[in-house]
Amino acid sequence: MNSRVIGVDLGVSAAKLVLLSQGRVESANRVEAHQFEESNLDELVLQNPEAIAVTGMGAQRFGSVYRGIPVCHVDEFSAIAAGALHLTGLSRAVVASMGTGTAFVSATAGGTARHLGGSGVGGGTLLGLLQLLTGQADVPAAAAEAKRGDLTRIDLCIGDVTDRDIPGLPAYTTISNFAKSSGKADRADCARGVFNLVCQTIGMLSVFAARAEQVSDVILVGTPAELPVVKELIRQVELLHPVRFHVPPFAPYATAAGAAISISSHTS
Repeated sequence: MNSRVIGVDLGVSAAKLVLLSQGRVESANRVEAHQFEESNLDELVLQNPEAIAVTGMGAQRFGSVYRGIPVCHVDEFSAIAAGALHLTGLSRAVVASMGTGTAFVSATAGGTARHLGGSGVGGGTLLGLLQLLTGQADVPAAAAEAKRGDLTRIDLCIGDVTDRDIPGLPAYTTISNFAKSSGKADRADCARGVFNLVCQTIGMLSVFAARAEQVSDVILVGTPAELPVVKELIRQVELLHPVRFHVPPFAPYATAAGAAISISSHTS
């Protein structure tokens, strides 16, 4: 894997651009989808890549050549799987790709990626609910605020309905998201409740997918995956189930990197 390849993941919300050199991510950049133009690649093209690999729902806008460099189209689920495995070093896992929604992919090194299904709950849900409930349109800022939020003011938990110890289910375990309406919750509590709802939904769907695929590793990729509060809340899911969650470096760019990885062996 000695080639230099540009990877582009053109999704609903954003375009992710990476330069892969000798199998390593040398640079990574994000451009809002509505602002993306092919000319955004020109700075990376100056690095003399052997090819450009494109994937995602907007990939059809690319032709077969750009600035004299061949353009290869890569299936999105294959790119998700390849990028997640490469960035973690795992050989088999379920991948939860947290984009605007969330896609679940069965990934095996050297094998064919398989789309297991998807959920409308993802990064778009975070943004929409945060705007509705907190007025906050900046997800990273809301994530920082959510770090100090108190879920006991938002969610109905096991400790609210019983004093009895239930093996494997701590008192803080959520029974129902946003089921408390005491009026005591502040904006930070609401923000944490939104993140918890999204993380629990994606986390539990990942657990079910891992059980069905008979694997114990789940890789989380996509922009929300790298937020500290997301890692913290996903960890709460992990503590209740025999599944290991992994968030690799460059998690927001895993699909773009996977596209580049998918064609690197053919260009070296």
